[in-house]
Amino acid sequence: MIELKSLQCFMAVAQAGGFRRASARTGILQSVLSRKVRELEETLGVSMFERHREGVRLTNAGKRFLEDIKSLFAQLDRATSALQAAGSAGEGNLRLGFACSISGGFLRQLISNWRQSHPHVSLTLVDGSLQEMVAAVVHREIDATVTTGVAVPPGCDIEQLWVDRIFLAVPSSHRLSVRRCVSLQDAAQEKFIVNQSNFGVEIRDFLIKNLSDLGVSPSVQMFDVGREMLFTMVGLGFGCTTAATVETGTRYSSVTYVPVCDIQLPFNAVWSPANDNPALRRFLSEARLLSRSYQDDKPPRPR
Repeated sequence: MIELKSLQCFMAVAQAGGFRRASARTGILQSVLSRKVRELEETLGVSMFERHREGVRLTNAGKRFLEDIKSLFAQLDRATSALQAAGSAGEGNLRLGFACSISGGFLRQLISNWRQSHPHVSLTLVDGSLQEMVAAVVHREIDATVTTGVAVPPGCDIEQLWVDRIFLAVPSSHRLSVRRCVSLQDAAQEKFIVNQSNFGVEIRDFLIKNLSDLGVSPSVQMFDVGREMLFTMVGLGFGCTTAATVETGTRYSSVTYVPVCDIQLPFNAVWSPANDNPALRRFLSEARLLSRSYQDDKPPRPR
């Protein structure tokens, strides 16, 4: 087997035109250079140099071999540079899953910052239900996702990124629509509607738990609709629902958003600790930095 060190010594001697000059250029002892070149010649069964008093001269076989290993070392340099770039997340791929909106707030700022600072990283965004996104993380189909849940999925790490305000979305004619702020107790007797996709199941469980803690058996009805249709249904009087800060930027006819003053919603990043993607590690690091400095925009005033 040919050692990389032997090839490096051969190339140094060939380019310098002698063992002494190669030793001076590389700092490698002349005896080491001579031994490595001799081992290479013995392994290949071919003389690489014609040795003379002034130095050495490549044989025809040595000339051909030198051209070949120049290409080999050029490829090795490119591969090393690519690996170093990937190690610093300078390039590569990052796949993120979301079961919530990224149209504003923390996530939008995080994604925008990442794309600006890592233009050569291929970024893939997918959406789906929370269960689908967590399963995709476990099976390494995506690198990370965001969840409002507090339970750590098996085989995953979880870390809180930010805490969001919660708003009560009510019909504009509702008695609570004129309030500057409401408590969950104020809305305990209301009829809630949630959707089955995205965070709908988590919102239902959140409402049931928190309202049950108040001694109330909540009325929560699920519909197989998207968030846009759900808010439209609120405006039509089907019931109330909850909204995160990012969702209050979208206006729907006859819908008013009222801040809930006694409840906040934590959002967490979920990823597999076995995932060694350098881009993921860098993304999580930047998410932590943003998390420490992030402040929610002021919510829109109720109309």
